[in-house]
Amino acid sequence: MDRRRFLTCTAGALIATCTDPLFARTDPHFWERPRRLWIKTEVRKGVIEEISETYWANGRVVWPGYLAICRLMRDVRADAAVQMSTTLLDILYGMQGWTEMNGRRKVIALTSGYRTKPTNEAVGGKGDSRHMNGAAADIFIPGVSVADMGKLAQHLRGGGVGFYPSKGVVHVDDGDLRSWRS
Repeated sequence: MDRRRFLTCTAGALIATCTDPLFARTDPHFWERPRRLWIKTEVRKGVIEEISETYWANGRVVWPGYLAICRLMRDVRADAAVQMSTTLLDILYGMQGWTEMNGRRKVIALTSGYRTKPTNEAVGGKGDSRHMNGAAADIFIPGVSVADMGKLAQHLRGGGVGFYPSKGVVHVDDGDLRSWRS
């Protein structure tokens, strides 16, 4: 079973059966719907870009929406974009879907997506950071605590989850299942 199928099956089962208050409301068809992300990021001091695009529908990538999301998740310092991991996008979709299922659809605020090697070095990222592969994002969801965001990402079991309460963000990636706190 490939990683996408595993994530889809696992997340769907968890969301449908979990008794944790985080998953109080469920939608059994959640992973069957077209997958749309609403994301914003600050590209320069005071300049925000925001999009809401469908990147997956009918079992395949929707290229115009997917490429728009990849562009938004670019390294803004270098103005460089790559094709982002669709597993990563699915993790973000699951997290955003939780806010919607709980009656408060919220934008995902991206603080870091793809990073070039020079940007990664400048921000103190690890030498093997998944950001440099388009497979990681640092995010926050307004009104949702770092603890809840991280717990939700862990339930989705798509990859790594880093809790950064002092920065108000969580790191999510499509790598091995692991978690850490800073």
